[in-house]
Amino acid sequence: MEVRTYAGVHALALGLLSDDGNTLHWMHMAGELPPIVTQFADGLPLTQWCAATDAMSTGVPVLIRDEAEYQRRYPETAQWTMAAGIASMGVWPLAIGQSRIGVLELAWSRSQPLDATQRSFASAVASMVTQALIRARAYADEHTRAAVLQAAVLPASPRGRGPGSGGVLSPRGCDSWAGRGLVGRDAAAEEPDLPGGR
Repeated sequence: MEVRTYAGVHALALGLLSDDGNTLHWMHMAGELPPIVTQFADGLPLTQWCAATDAMSTGVPVLIRDEAEYQRRYPETAQWTMAAGIASMGVWPLAIGQSRIGVLELAWSRSQPLDATQRSFASAVASMVTQALIRARAYADEHTRAAVLQAAVLPASPRGRGPGSGGVLSPRGCDSWAGRGLVGRDAAAEEPDLPGGR
């Protein structure tokens, strides 16, 4: 089952940090994402302050439960989320040891409590993706770049051509990941169960 369906999210984005540590490159996008993501499809500078760059810079998950909270915390980019109809958002940093490598962003069209169950599920997905990336670094088949992410996050999603179609993007940069091939036949992991057996 797709993470989007399982978690009931409106949109999902997976970004990896560039080699120079200055830019988030979007490796996978699905659903109707805020223009802050699609506008910077070729890379989101960490100097552009928003929920994704906040989580990337601090290493702490960013939880936005309603539009007012986003407006209060990120007034410079709030118009993008409002225009996309995003009411709630959660961004989880991805890290290997002490090194942050990217973010997993989930967005909802309705306000969410982002309670312990939702947070636990999203954290488990973020950990699953990180482990898949670690295993994938051993592979260098660029023709199947990001297939592990496709399989791990959206196994039932067809490949598309644009950010809103669930397609895989091949960004510029991110040589340590994309250039070595984010793939591996054994790298796909099953989705974790929700706490309480949900």
